[in-house]
Amino acid sequence: MKLHTSSKAVLFALLAQLFTVSSLSAQISIGPIGPIGPIEPIEPIDPTPPPTLPCAECDGKINNIVFRYDGAYTGYIEVESRRGQRYQTLFAGYVDSGDQFTVTGTNNLLDKKGTLGATIYITENGGDTLALHTSCSQPIGPGTVVGNLVVILAMSRNGGLTCPVDDIPLPPDA
Repeated sequence: MKLHTSSKAVLFALLAQLFTVSSLSAQISIGPIGPIGPIEPIEPIDPTPPPTLPCAECDGKINNIVFRYDGAYTGYIEVESRRGQRYQTLFAGYVDSGDQFTVTGTNNLLDKKGTLGATIYITENGGDTLALHTSCSQPIGPGTVVGNLVVILAMSRNGGLTCPVDDIPLPPDA
């Protein structure tokens, strides 16, 4: 059975409450002096999953994207937009494992509409450059994986928040 992250959190919280109540009951009934005092009732957790934000299909190219870095160690990430022979760095910096960073099209001087362009190019630690289509011609949204990067959120110029393309994988240390 595949659980969404929010379902796992609810299940974990329910198990934690059950364990806590059982442990307290055992301590009180087994204690040599007798009951320590009344146990206050624990309010049940609402099993309804949290509300999700409305999403839509990608339309008009991606203009903002949030990545989570899942590399084993701190990595130096570069994200570029290209148009013909011209390049523009949209993000460059060290990112710790599990951290998130945002790439925004408003910094892209190669695109007059404030998008990331048709494709962005991602390099990790000076290694191979990976291409990610951001033109909406291919599915893109939360759950998209590119190397050690996972898309957490993506916004398209005309469609707004994009819908998940897959479950967002848990970070490696989770």
